[in-house]
Amino acid sequence: MIDSSGYQFVGYASSGASGFAPGGTAFATDTTIDGGFQYVGDGSGAVGTATSTTIVNGGEQDVGDWGTGTATDTTISSAVQDVGADQGGDGTATMTTIYSGGLQIVGLVQASGTATNTTIDGGVQAVGDFYGIGHATSTTINGGRQYVGYNNGTGYATDTTISGNGGSIGVEVVGYDKGGIGTATNTTIDSGGAQELGSWYGTGYATGVTINSGGA
Repeated sequence: MIDSSGYQFVGYASSGASGFAPGGTAFATDTTIDGGFQYVGDGSGAVGTATSTTIVNGGEQDVGDWGTGTATDTTISSAVQDVGADQGGDGTATMTTIYSGGLQIVGLVQASGTATNTTIDGGVQAVGDFYGIGHATSTTINGGRQYVGYNNGTGYATDTTISGNGGSIGVEVVGYDKGGIGTATNTTIDSGGAQELGSWYGTGYATGVTINSGGA
């Protein structure tokens, strides 16, 4: 377990008085990040893989922070996962579940991120944020929110299914905030779901949308 103020580096490259240390390759399995930090693929040439991770209570996981990172089977609750986290970083996340208070950012600050088979259950996913490029495929939104192209980022979402969860509306916002550019392809909007295109100075594109009964 990684508690508050604790750190774990999974694949790390560093520089210091002795010069640059090339990145290594590392693997982490069954990790709980409880208020701490985990960096998966941190630094140029570093390669990291994290499997079966739980992130809670303000914890953070950066997947591909300057390096290359992969995360599989991650649960996020009141915490953050950055996938493709910084300049030149390349992150991939598969089978992520985002609960209430959880945030997944896919492609941040001139990095590239890819998320596949994500379930947003009351949480938030931002695909392409602040000059990053993000791709999301096969996302299920149950009362949560997905931003595709956020705050000067560029985002692409394919095969998204949107629905509500109890009294919570599921929303996909395509192109949002200060020059965000988003593209959504093959979206299905079920009961309690909604799609917004081009909001708050963003630009949104949608192709192949299916709106079922109760969707908007």
